Amino acid sequence: MEFQFSPQQELLRKSVREFAEGAIAAKVAHMEETDEVPWDLYKEMGRQQYMGILTPKEFGGSAMGHLARMIMLEEIGRVSAANAMAMQIFHLGIVPIVEFGNDAQKKKYLPALAKGERLATIAVTEATGGSDPTGVQTTAKLEGDHYVLNGRKCFITHGHVADTITIMAKTGEGPKGFSAFIVEKSFPGFKLGRKEKKFGLHGCNTGEIVLAAVGAVTRGVAGTAVVGQVGFASVEARPGCFQTSKLVGKVILVLVSRITGSAWRASDDVAFFIHKTSSPVITANHI
Repeated sequence: MEFQFSPQQELLRKSVREFAEGAIAAKVAHMEETDEVPWDLYKEMGRQQYMGILTPKEFGGSAMGHLARMIMLEEIGRVSAANAMAMQIFHLGIVPIVEFGNDAQKKKYLPALAKGERLATIAVTEATGGSDPTGVQTTAKLEGDHYVLNGRKCFITHGHVADTITIMAKTGEGPKGFSAFIVEKSFPGFKLGRKEKKFGLHGCNTGEIVLAAVGAVTRGVAGTAVVGQVGFASVEARPGCFQTSKLVGKVILVLVSRITGSAWRASDDVAFFIHKTSSPVITANHI
């Protein structure tokens, strides 16, 4: 079976490659030196419709789908692994809202996220269980019309800069006893922990999130923070509505595309050095 990208997908690849080799490449040295998050770059990527590549058109996105997202991340990864990583997790943060959110949540969050005016992330990883959602110890306990979240998340990509965070927390027992909540960094009780100093991926923030009695509203169209079926129409917890297995599968796919982009860049650089040297043997002096 022969596979071919569509003309639209090939046009996207050309567009992203030109953008990456221009606007993103111009930021790489500063990101490596300062480890600063390039805010203006995300806003420009919003104007290019890269931020909203998974977002439905009615909420300001381009709705090009996951294959288009993989093409985009591959091309960005050729220029900046840090930016590709940040974009990978950004989209991971909005997928729960796109696929499981109610209309109120979509209207509230997706347009600004698609424009790059807000940044999203997802917080699953904890010191006790890594990124395995069944090992999550952060709790969400129902108190009146709120779920109150308590816990600590670690190694969260853009955890210190994202303002829209999908939090995985326990609402029951067993492998399906957890749910997803949209938490904003402005919510009372939301605190920042340690910022990680990484060997690489500079400009892609990583850090701890501390949830100290953060209230997630379960009633009211404008305020609801529970993703999926848990809590929007009632306060009855129905764990397992959020399909984490789907999310994990999409993580693996885009991880491959990001690494492929970086590998292509490494291959291009090796070919360049071989061409520029009289000997096919590359030494440290050539690099």
